[in-house]
Amino acid sequence: SPCTAQTATATAAWTSSIPPTPSPGLANYLARHGWKPGLPRARQHKILMAYNHSDVYANTILALADLVEQP
Repeated sequence: SPCTAQTATATAAWTSSIPPTPSPGLANYLARHGWKPGLPRARQHKILMAYNHSDVYANTILALADLVEQP
């Protein structure tokens, strides 16, 4: 129905404006597996690969982290 389509469109527009937040579950997992500030890049990659066995995933997370850290 038109109302449902309009609602879906409005909801999608609204939710796309909300910045993503890190998952507390992921943060806890990373901390339990040795993640801490200043880790060498190779160690960060290894921990991410243990969480999600995808080089694309690990590299994307690390690239996003680089962007967030830029002034």
